[in-house]
Amino acid sequence: LRITNPTTGPTPFNVYPLMRPWSDTNATWVFADPGNWTLPGAQQDAGSSPDRGGYLIGQMSPKVEGPVEIEFTAAGINLVQTWINDPTKNFGFVFDTRDNGDGVFFSSATAPTPGDRPRLTIELAPL
Repeated sequence: LRITNPTTGPTPFNVYPLMRPWSDTNATWVFADPGNWTLPGAQQDAGSSPDRGGYLIGQMSPKVEGPVEIEFTAAGINLVQTWINDPTKNFGFVFDTRDNGDGVFFSSATAPTPGDRPRLTIELAPL
């Protein structure tokens, strides 16, 4: 990701998988398109949510503008393999932090400079 407004907050942003379709052009904090998120922002409460997986796939805490890499956990790597095996299961992911306070901004898929757009890079582990 290319960070355009870094965080000054004390806690990292956790990355979780999204588990349902949503619209990247029409979704809001409340509205997923189609339908509403179960909890605003696809949050997860103490129970389960049909919107978001309850397992961590990565973290980031960007403190400066510019590129940042998020290394996925083993669960995140398995999730990407699921997407490769069945692209219809790829709903992307969501960033969440409960205690950060100031948020973070990054370039979107429509950034004018292609190199600033988010991208997923897969590196094969050495044998």
